[in-house]
Order: sequence, then C-alpha cells, then structure tokens
Amino acid sequence: PTNVPSFIPGPEGSFAVPLQANAFPTFIDVEGQIVRVTMRLRHPEIIIFEDVLTEAECDELVKMAEPQIQRSMVVNNDEGGSKVANDRTSNGTYFHKGFNALIETLDKRCAALTGWPIEKTENVQVLRYMPGEEYKPHNDYFDTSTEGGAAHVGGSGNRIGTLLIYLSDVYEGGSTFFPESDLHVMPKKGSAVYFGYPQSNASSKTMHAGSPVKTGIKWVATKWLRQNNF
Repeated sequence: PTNVPSFIPGPEGSFAVPLQANAFPTFIDVEGQIVRVTMRLRHPEIIIFEDVLTEAECDELVKMAEPQIQRSMVVNNDEGGSKVANDRTSNGTYFHKGFNALIETLDKRCAALTGWPIEKTENVQVLRYMPGEEYKPHNDYFDTSTEGGAAHVGGSGNRIGTLLIYLSDVYEGGSTFFPESDLHVMPKKGSAVYFGYPQSNASSKTMHAGSPVKTGIKWVATKWLRQNNF
C-alpha cells in the first residue's frame, strides 16, 4: 500500500490505546512491517490486526517454545501464586525481554501497535492448545479484592491490555470468544487481537475465552500490558 500512516503513541502515563480516538487507518507501518487493521470496536476496546508477524517468524517462535512448554497455570486467588486448574488446559512457556532478536522484534511491534513502552509489558508467553484443550471464560486483569490477585499486582500495577498473536491456523474451533459481545475472533497465522481494560473491573467487558480446539493445533503468543514497569 502507498501513503501508509505512521502511528503516533499517546502521551506517557495514559492507558494503552492502539489507535488514536479519531484515527482509523487501514495500514500501520511498524518499522517496515505493514500491519493491517481489519476490525475495531470501541466498547469493549477490541482491535484485530493482520500481519503482525510473518509466517517465518511464527514458525520460529513455535520452534523455540515447543521443547520447553509445561502445563499452563492460573492465579490462585485464595493463597497467592499460581495453580493448575481444569479451566485452562493448554501448555506454555515464557521468553524474557531481550532473549533473542525475534523476541526483541515482537516486543517492539507490540509497543508500536499499543502505544505502550516495552518496559511496561510482561514477558512473552507462548501457548499451545491441542484438540480438546481450552481456556474457559476469564478476565486478564487481577482481582485485587482477593489476596492472591493483590499479590500479583505488586509494584507493576494491574494489567490494562492484552495483545494475543496467533502463531498457527486452526481448521476448526480455537476462537477467542468475548461472551459479552458475542464475538468470536478466529485464529489466523500472523494476525492478532488486542483488547484493553484500563478499568480493572467488569465495566471493561473484556471477559474472554479460548474456545476448545476441534481440528488442528493452536499456537499463540501473548503480551500483557501493565500500569507500571514490569
């Protein structure tokens, strides 16, 4: 495309808004990677991007993650820490910032698309969902009314947004489902869905689920945005 608009991040300290309120570009130039905006909702704040990662980048990230994935866990709201739960049956692993050139590239694109500095994001999490595996409806922000949720907030503050990147195509099932909007985002390799929740409560309407995979294997990479440095 020609005349590709450049994204101008919001002011430091504001909550993450990937696109300016009155700007609706179709294409965003992210350091030479042309990302397409294919859908946007205002409330809840949900945006779908295509071509966030190339096919080769997706494949390399899967190759990096596969040897070290372990059963995914959830926050233990009662006691703090994390625990295995039947609500979440995927396997996954993390890559720290600066782990290698690919992780640095992913972090930079996330920062450019969300207008939020890398220092205020969590480490990349890569997840694998086999047929039958899912993540039942949940919120990504921490419930600070519980002991365990408050412990996870710490000095980094609460989560305020999620960028979920699809690393594989899924033939059937595996959507990211927002029940309050009755919206299913279908996995497409290299694409991503962003959803923001600057208010860490039900008013954000960003409860979501990873629907059960029926045919194929679903790989995703997740970047969570925090209020403060992580």
